[in-house]
Amino acid sequence: MGLDMYLEGSKFIGHNPPTEERELVDAVRSGLNLPDCESALSSVKTSIMQWRKANHIHKWFVDNCQAGEDNCERHEVKLADLEKLHGVLGQLMGHDEKLAAELLPPCAGFFFGNTELDEYYWDDVDRTHAVLGDWIDFIKKDEERRKTNRQQSLERYPPMSWGWELYYQASW
Repeated sequence: MGLDMYLEGSKFIGHNPPTEERELVDAVRSGLNLPDCESALSSVKTSIMQWRKANHIHKWFVDNCQAGEDNCERHEVKLADLEKLHGVLGQLMGHDEKLAAELLPPCAGFFFGNTELDEYYWDDVDRTHAVLGDWIDFIKKDEERRKTNRQQSLERYPPMSWGWELYYQASW
């Protein structure tokens, strides 16, 4: 029992995806060893990050993506939100405790873990900064590729691809 946190991403690909996304779908189908079916795999969903008792990260999501309402519901996160959090984490790469207490303070809660700026706090800061940086780059490149594909194929058929949807959820 305790504070468990999840950041997930999903992408609806469509039933007739462009070539690049068809390759992704084929790789997923192959990796899962799925049998043939009448319609194509039309979406992907992945766990981007999971945390355990990273109450400072949880507080950031509550304050910035949940309008201050701390609950166990699933909340949409925008790419701009991830970029904002990544920026805050980037300012803490020097492990400055005074700055951390100001920008990303811990919060107490029922089974939320300790509120010290200890090695666990800094491990979560470093790991989250690295993972979010990779995902932000990936999503931006994917969006740029979709825009290029959309422009190239607009005359032939409308695109059946949407961007990534991101969600945060915590439970305790």
